[in-house]
Amino acid sequence: MIHRLFFLLLLLVLQACVSSEPPPQTFYYVLEEKPLVYEWEQDSQEAMIKIAGLPSYLLQPNLVMLEDNHQLYYANYHKWANDVRENIQHVLLADLNSETNQTNFVKSCKNCIEISIFILSFYPNENGTVFLNGYFEVNSDVSNIAGKTHLQRQSFAVTAPIMTPNYKGAVSAMRECVNKLSKLIVKGKV
Repeated sequence: MIHRLFFLLLLLVLQACVSSEPPPQTFYYVLEEKPLVYEWEQDSQEAMIKIAGLPSYLLQPNLVMLEDNHQLYYANYHKWANDVRENIQHVLLADLNSETNQTNFVKSCKNCIEISIFILSFYPNENGTVFLNGYFEVNSDVSNIAGKTHLQRQSFAVTAPIMTPNYKGAVSAMRECVNKLSKLIVKGKV
């Protein structure tokens, strides 16, 4: 009797495992739509772009969305394909280098202008808007008369509408926000 009961229980457990649905597909995103290429002018000054600060919710791979009740929702099946910091830096470099030929924007350099970007928030909300805000500091290695390095700080806040109400549309709007940030950096820097 106990063997039959155990066998029936085991059969029920196995049937539950077999009939369960497969997990939903996971989607991975990058900010660039296509491979980005940028060219540098030979005799232009150089400026290093560094993403110096990100909110903690961007240090993990899941996409996030701000809900109406001031909570961040972490998407389980929608993730960044690579490190968000590197992704933002990569598209910023491409955008900045296509915006102006007066400055070559690079990942690293010595004795050059350094632009540090501090992102305080970067997310879509459920109402169809992406927000990107923070500040950037432009630090030139050229000392002034008093022997101090010049530091310029500028805050930014940009938004973009989500044209397609899904995560793909949200990532496209996030990309648009990064492009708007590059235009602000060029205005504030060059």
